[in-house]
Amino acid sequence: MLLSVCGVVACEPGTCDADEGVLLQAKSLIRKHKQTPPTEEFDSRLSAYWDTGTCGAEVADDYHWAWCGGTKASESGNCPTTISTDICDSGVAELAEFHGSTTGIINSYTRDGCNYYWHAQYRCTPSCPAGWDQKGALGADIGGCGLQGCEERYDLSSRIECAARCDATWTCQAFSWAPLNGDRNHPGVEACTIYNSDVPTGNLTGVDGTASQVLCGRSFWARLGSEAIGTNTCPAGMEGISQEDCWEAGQRLLPTGVSSDEQDLKLGSWNHVPPGCIVRHGNFNILFNSNPTATNTDDWVPICSN
Repeated sequence: MLLSVCGVVACEPGTCDADEGVLLQAKSLIRKHKQTPPTEEFDSRLSAYWDTGTCGAEVADDYHWAWCGGTKASESGNCPTTISTDICDSGVAELAEFHGSTTGIINSYTRDGCNYYWHAQYRCTPSCPAGWDQKGALGADIGGCGLQGCEERYDLSSRIECAARCDATWTCQAFSWAPLNGDRNHPGVEACTIYNSDVPTGNLTGVDGTASQVLCGRSFWARLGSEAIGTNTCPAGMEGISQEDCWEAGQRLLPTGVSSDEQDLKLGSWNHVPPGCIVRHGNFNILFNSNPTATNTDDWVPICSN
C-alpha cells in the first residue's frame, strides 16, 4: 500500500489534513524498492557445464563443455571471459557466472538437485541494430539524460525499440541502451537514452561493476538541427554519401511517420544547394547535386557517413 507523508505522520493517500502539513507521496519507498535488482534470466543455450552423469542435461549432456576446456581434468572449467557464438546478434557472449571447480573435482557444485564438476553461464554482449554503428567500447556513455527527461528513459524493453525512438526524433544522432541492471545508478531497469551527439564523454558500468551498455550512432549522419541550415560540407572526419547510396541514406534519417514529398532521388546540377547527397530540412526531399562548386542558399543539409 502506497503511503503518503503529511508532516511526520504516515497515512494513506488523501487522508491527511491539509492543516497538518504538505501532502507528499512517499517516493522514497518506491526508490527503495527499485534498489533491489531482480534476478537476471539467462538463455540456457549460452550455458556450458560438465555434469555428473546426465542429471544436469539442461540442453544436452555436458553441453558446450569445449568452451571451458573439454574433458581434460587439468583444463575443465577454465572458461574464457568471452566466446564467439552465432546465438548472439553481436556474435559475442560474455561470462556472467561460474560455479564449481577448475581442476576437475567431481560434484563440486550442486544446482536444482544435480551435481556438476563446473557450471558456467554466458550472456550476449549488446550490439547495435542494423543501420547503427557502435561508438566506443562497451560502457561508452554521454553524460546527462539526453533529449528526454531523466525519468522518461525506462519504458522500453529492447535496443530495437530504443533505436526506433531515436529514429522518431529528428535531432537524434545516437542512443545508448543499458540492459537490465546495466546502469549502476538505476538498478532493476533497462535504460534507453537518446542524444544529439554520438561522441562518448565517459564510461558507465552496471550494478555488478562490469560494462554492458552500448552506445550506437547512425551509420548515416546529417546535422539536422536549425544550426545545420546553410551548411555546405560534411564535418571533418566524415565524408559525403555516394549517389548510389543517397536515397537509402536519406530515408534512413527520416523520423518515423514522415516521408519525403518527392518519392525518389532527384538528380541534377544546381548552384544553390550543397554538392553531393543532401536532404531538405523543410520537406525531407533528397537530392544528389553533381555541381562540386555549388553553395547552399536555403535549408538543405549535407548527408554524411561516419
